[in-house]
Amino acid sequence: MNEYNGQNGFGDQPPQETGWTDSGASGQNSTDPGAAGPQPGASSAAPESAPPSDVPPTDGTPAGDSAQPFSFDPGQYAQGAPGSAPQPTPPRRKGKGVVVFGAILCCVVALAGIIIGAGYIYKGAVGEDGTSSRASSSGGVSINDKPDSGSSGSALPAAGEKLTTEQVAAKLKPSVVGIATYNQAGTVEASSYGSGIIISEDGYIVTNAHVVSGAIGVTVTLNNGEDYSGTVIGTDAKTDLAVVKIEAKNLTPAELGNSDQMEVGEQVAAVGNPGGPTLAGSVTYGYVSAINRQIASTSGAYSMNCIQTDAAINPGNSGGALANMYGQVVGINSSKIAATDYEGIGFAIAINDAKPIIDSLMQNGYVKDRVKLGISVTEINETLAKINDLPQGLYIKQINPGGSMDGVGVQVGDVITKVNGTDITSFDDLQNQLKGQKPGDKIKMTIYRKSQSGADKTFEVVVELQEDTGASSAS
Repeated sequence: MNEYNGQNGFGDQPPQETGWTDSGASGQNSTDPGAAGPQPGASSAAPESAPPSDVPPTDGTPAGDSAQPFSFDPGQYAQGAPGSAPQPTPPRRKGKGVVVFGAILCCVVALAGIIIGAGYIYKGAVGEDGTSSRASSSGGVSINDKPDSGSSGSALPAAGEKLTTEQVAAKLKPSVVGIATYNQAGTVEASSYGSGIIISEDGYIVTNAHVVSGAIGVTVTLNNGEDYSGTVIGTDAKTDLAVVKIEAKNLTPAELGNSDQMEVGEQVAAVGNPGGPTLAGSVTYGYVSAINRQIASTSGAYSMNCIQTDAAINPGNSGGALANMYGQVVGINSSKIAATDYEGIGFAIAINDAKPIIDSLMQNGYVKDRVKLGISVTEINETLAKINDLPQGLYIKQINPGGSMDGVGVQVGDVITKVNGTDITSFDDLQNQLKGQKPGDKIKMTIYRKSQSGADKTFEVVVELQEDTGASSAS
């Protein structure tokens, strides 16, 4: 798990930039609003540099347009400004070899109302234990509701009652694994360590993408100490999720809970391998501090719906389980804030938002049918609109060369005010318009352009959506 201050849990690591920022802290979203479709740490001895949050803009102004674009610097409202909360970063992977590699956390956007396109419909089926099991028609992983008060599942100490802390630990530990990665040939030392969650009896394991990023070899260690060679089936840098497969049978898959049922104040357990094999199978307890935290990538590429908790999450916990007191996994541990003035702030990707991504990775090796616009934007709320004499909407900060918005006549500094005739006043509004869209579909955008010469104008453009496979965290 990556930390966010100058030291890791062992006090020996240099500063590392987080891969994700809490978009709720400043009231803005800076991300590629395009990522729609099935939505949505390890510690390293030498963290890599995080991708720059501001890339030189690509001017998409059509030839002959001499109007000078209005200059608005959203950076003054960006996170990290004096007085704002520090940016969460993925827990660094714990490296101990001659060759050490830093982990770039790509965790958190758009996995639910925020995961653009987490458009999977679950049809509940009541199981024998009285719990509701929600599975996609594709046969992927299942989501389970909390047991009813009248349930009589054998895992419970009594009908409908929660497990004790000891019972939760006993239920979870066989389903959580250690992951060691090797990023270079010619060394016998692992480059980094992380955690993973068994999701099928035949060896499918979900973890964070930053845990296995750049790996040429993966070793998975079960709770009983058995080692297996792992194959990375697919990764999605946008949502920081990955699926690894080992050739094993009769494993104990985790029971996945319904993260939509989580409430602030609920007790939760975090299970993983902080620091690597030495502390494998560690279990910590805490409480849900907040739900529906939108954690956005500093690259401006994506954001994810997360559960905030004060349960201890340390380097090496990335990819491990956050569970409720029924022993059901409700989140995938991903990042934390570790700064001098902050304590006990960790984040786990909500499992309901992760499910469509996991299913698509298992079936396709990538996230299929998710679309992107290829831009980075900042919300212009009512206050910013007034003080900058702009309409409410999404201010375009960056246009990616070759992206959907490149070459259609828009430029950095324009404001998106409508999509298909619907007002766009927030990032969520745009995501809602992109839900259900497929690569190749076309949408109509209304654009406002302010000019210093006073020649303001509003115009429309047609944009053909591109597929976003999540090969990188950039938009």
